[in-house]
Amino acid sequence: MQNQDNIDNIYNIITYLGKDNSSNFYRVRNINNNTEYMAKVSNRGEDDFQKELQMTTNASNLNNPNIIHLNNHGIGTITRGGIARNNMKYLIFDYYSKGDLFNYNQTGRFSERHVN
Repeated sequence: MQNQDNIDNIYNIITYLGKDNSSNFYRVRNINNNTEYMAKVSNRGEDDFQKELQMTTNASNLNNPNIIHLNNHGIGTITRGGIARNNMKYLIFDYYSKGDLFNYNQTGRFSERHVN
């Protein structure tokens, strides 16, 4: 039986969401509480990752409902397709099923209720 694709044996990878120039994004499920999150697996160097971690931690600490919350982070093992890669840097964020702001904005302008 093939093992489930996962991040540090904590988050099962549900689906691949996409990528940017330095990261891959996945929808994941925490195996302990069954909650879904968005994982950002970074290809950046250690210094760049630490800067991004500091920035996202500071933003999360604002407790603003308009900022996606950082739930966890780490450097660990990512297993995909039976291949384990060690020392992978990841950030775990709240998962929003409606997509990103860019895609949401393509449907038209925001109403006043969205801005407030």
